[in-house]
Amino acid sequence: MWGGIESSFEALRAAFETADERLSVIEAVRSVVMSVFDQQVEDLALTRVRLRLIATVPELQASRSETFERWREQLVAYVARRLGEPKDAITPVAAGAAIQAAMLRALAWWAVREEDAAPADVVAQALRGLEKIASL
Repeated sequence: MWGGIESSFEALRAAFETADERLSVIEAVRSVVMSVFDQQVEDLALTRVRLRLIATVPELQASRSETFERWREQLVAYVARRLGEPKDAITPVAAGAAIQAAMLRALAWWAVREEDAAPADVVAQALRGLEKIASL
């Protein structure tokens, strides 16, 4: 069930190492995530079925893979680096969790609908919305 995300961690880590520091944090995260999604080309129908099961089966939601945690850790580390704060400070921890939650909700939203948009586009839209809210 977790096959698509398991292979993405190294691509995520490498992309964060070269993320454009001139972008806002969320813009940089969006760029990194889009690049990782572009590398993880998978049949969209299979991706939708897999993500729909994860989104609708409580047992699968409760057993999120270790890779989800590794993604969150990378998000937190990136935010901490950009803010010049320790990785265990509350701002990077909360921001990383919020960004990951937005991404996961976007993927679940996409999975249970018959949208023509690619999942990466829906995640990008969610991150743009998060950035918009943060700037209010």
